Amino acid sequence: KQYRWYLAAKFCQRLGETFVRIANLVAVQDLATGKEGSSLALLATYSLLPKVICSQFGGYLADRRDRRKLMIQLDVFAAIVSLLFLVALRFESLPLVFLATLLRS
Repeated sequence: KQYRWYLAAKFCQRLGETFVRIANLVAVQDLATGKEGSSLALLATYSLLPKVICSQFGGYLADRRDRRKLMIQLDVFAAIVSLLFLVALRFESLPLVFLATLLRS
């Protein structure tokens, strides 16, 4: 029964991440008039860069700290950074969208 809750939570998390990716693409395309190609390339770079750099430290942290607390802390951080997307869209700032993408990934 607990596996069902985990599966439902994971599904909701993945669905939310997919919505964020789509919203990122649309926001960059709207804000980067005339230079959509390079801006989308930068968006892809900023979304992959943290995974390449931080993946080595993630295993170390997961082994040394309580995984449950670490997951909660990272989810809270992701929620706070997601608010940065709203600020970026409010001020129509492409660099803030890139920063939020870098921190969220």
